Amino acid sequence: MENPFVFDRPNNVSIEQFIKFYIKENIYTKFLESTRNILLIGVRGSGKTSTLRYYSFPIQYANPDVSNKFDVIGIHIPSKHPLFSKREYLLYENNDKKSVVVEHFLCINIISCICETFIESSANLDLSKDIEELILKNLSFILESDFPKNMPLFDSIKLFLNKEANASQRKLNNENFESFIDFSFSFNNTVIPFLEQLKNIPKLKESHFSLFFDDIQDLGIIHQEIINSWISYRDNKLFSFKVATADIKPSFITSTGGVILEGHDFVKIDLTKRLYNKDSEFSKFAKDVIAKRLSIAKIDSSVDDFLPESENFRIGLEEGRLKARKKAKEKYPNPKGTQINDYVAKYGRAIYFRERNSKANIPVYSGFETLVDISTGVIRNLLTPVYFMYEKQRSNSNSDSITQIPSNIQRDIILNRSETFWEKIKDIDCEIENCPEELGEKINNFFNQLIIYLKKRIKNEEISEPRALNFIVSKISTEEEQKQIDEIINACLRSTLLYKRMVGHKSTGVRLPLYVPNRMMLPIHGLDSHGQYSHFPITAKAFLDAAINNKEIPFFAEEEDEINNQLELFL
Repeated sequence: MENPFVFDRPNNVSIEQFIKFYIKENIYTKFLESTRNILLIGVRGSGKTSTLRYYSFPIQYANPDVSNKFDVIGIHIPSKHPLFSKREYLLYENNDKKSVVVEHFLCINIISCICETFIESSANLDLSKDIEELILKNLSFILESDFPKNMPLFDSIKLFLNKEANASQRKLNNENFESFIDFSFSFNNTVIPFLEQLKNIPKLKESHFSLFFDDIQDLGIIHQEIINSWISYRDNKLFSFKVATADIKPSFITSTGGVILEGHDFVKIDLTKRLYNKDSEFSKFAKDVIAKRLSIAKIDSSVDDFLPESENFRIGLEEGRLKARKKAKEKYPNPKGTQINDYVAKYGRAIYFRERNSKANIPVYSGFETLVDISTGVIRNLLTPVYFMYEKQRSNSNSDSITQIPSNIQRDIILNRSETFWEKIKDIDCEIENCPEELGEKINNFFNQLIIYLKKRIKNEEISEPRALNFIVSKISTEEEQKQIDEIINACLRSTLLYKRMVGHKSTGVRLPLYVPNRMMLPIHGLDSHGQYSHFPITAKAFLDAAINNKEIPFFAEEEDEINNQLELFL
């Protein structure tokens, strides 16, 4: 039987399998099915591509749950498309010329993706020969070009686009810009007329076209500015844009120097899940994902029964809570309100991890909640270890029916994945682009010192939030400090060693980045992956000392208390 926890790139999964495994989040439906412009923000593995593919036309048409299949035609446009890698615009220093070249190839790519979408599902359109000939005749007149004959409509247009792309490249490489610009494509003179011609197809007569740009952060700044200019168009009757990015602070600047505004030009949806307790939004979503895959695989087990928590781990945590309750009663002989329970919630787990014998084995990390914790709110990080757990249990079992992953196997895989995570940090300069060896060494130093700091933190009985894992960088005094910190942080974000949220100061409203370490780093060091709804400051000097000089990160208890009282998470 196939492993039900396989997590492949959404575009590599068949339409039938995709529909079977995908879980629709109704909270976003009214926006993604609308004709409004949408910005989807989410880290790698958070479900951006899956969300866009779900609402693309081939999936919507094949989905039996969708009744109005032609109302909104979703066109998936991946940023990894070969036409997006064209670099001819770099031949010119003039920004206006650059914009003309980039927009030309963007338009070719959009129409090409539309053609690919309908080539894949052309039978669904019931195209007649007369309609095909009418559309080609009209396009030929509008674009002053001839289209290949004796082939299906969208194949003919695709072949024409391939020829146009090659001809454009030759003109630009020969520095024949004047010849190129006479026939260059723009959104207004090419894409819009093309979409209008598609309305001649009876089934598309009332359709709205939604253009899904996926992973726009992989495009150049000039590409993003042009797309932002298109988003600023006021008339959304014919088309709209759904743009996905992994950049938590995307650029909203247009090619003319203006800006697009949230709420006015687009609606923002953050796919990054909140992760703080068993009742968090992500925890509920994660349980639905695992449950659905168990159901598809005909495994008759609940999620908690399939991924049981180790009895020793459970007892150890309970003993920690009992010790915390005893200490709370000593500290608060006349407790008010929820003082006792608050103290237990804050310190119970910390006591368990703090008082473990240094010679004892690493805790038996196991159970669904632990897997949610180490996923750091990213669905890919959840499914990957479960996939390997299933494979190991299947190889150990004499039965074809896997109804449970024993806690010891969960622990082994979690520790293996944690160890692999640290190997990734060690070789980070080989893992991501534009990461020289010197930068890789700084990243290694910082994470080694961060682990030392977190160990000191959980052992410190005086600190108010001993299990806090997230941090902000404070007291940045110079542009040079900011530049050095950004170089390290951005490399960590690109490689998913860190994730980023935004927090705001309650009184001033100033927004600050909150950095969330990938929690897979913790188990191999015996630390609590559950974390705490809190964060701590690392000064710019301490951050750079840790990264550059491999110095320990000091505590700043007073500032930490002030920071935690004054900052709140933007949800």
